[in-house]
Amino acid sequence: MTEPFHFTDGALHIWTGTANASGSAIAYVQGAQFAPTWGWQSDPSLGGNYRDHLTGRHAHLTFDSVYTFDSRLAKLAQSATAVHFKWTHSSLDGSAGYIAYSGRIDSLTYQPTADGVPYTLFRLEAHANIWSAF
Repeated sequence: MTEPFHFTDGALHIWTGTANASGSAIAYVQGAQFAPTWGWQSDPSLGGNYRDHLTGRHAHLTFDSVYTFDSRLAKLAQSATAVHFKWTHSSLDGSAGYIAYSGRIDSLTYQPTADGVPYTLFRLEAHANIWSAF
């Protein structure tokens, strides 16, 4: 079962190491999409009912536009340890966000910008195995 979420813009934090750290904001993102999926196995019980057992979780993360001044993003994509993500969305209606743990950056696509623009623009796709809303 997939339950997609989409934020128009916000701040992105990425870090490695312990999952309880918060990382620092390294980018402004637009088009953040979060699609968690749960795997289930159904087994019949003796009474004829079925019991569902969780077999796994996977969340696909997509950030259409990642604006950053930081050069660490490419290094984080090559990290030998798990990568953790936190992104927040703020608007007039309030704020929301997600933290995704034990993940990897799957692809990082450089997008050219106009000459003289001081930031670097990427498209980022990643996955994670544990997540929480806040």
